Amino acid sequence: MENEPSQDYIEGFNKGYLLREYKPDLALSLSQTKFPEDQRDYETGLKNGIQQKELELIREKTPPTKNKDFDRER
Repeated sequence: MENEPSQDYIEGFNKGYLLREYKPDLALSLSQTKFPEDQRDYETGLKNGIQQKELELIREKTPPTKNKDFDRER
C-alpha cells in the first residue's frame, strides 16, 4: 500500500503552488525559511508545490523540440 501524504503536506503543497503563481517573491522568501520541527510536512509540501509550479512555468516558456529519432524514421 502506498503511503498517502499527510493533510499538512497537501495544504503546504497547494499554498506553495499558488504562491509561486501569484506571489513569486513571497514564495521565494518562504522557500528559504526554516520551519519548526512540528511543521516539517507542511514545509516539505510548500517547497514541493513551489518547485512544481516553477517546473510548469519553465515548460510553458520552453519551445518544443523536434524528436530526432522520429525524424530519422521518416
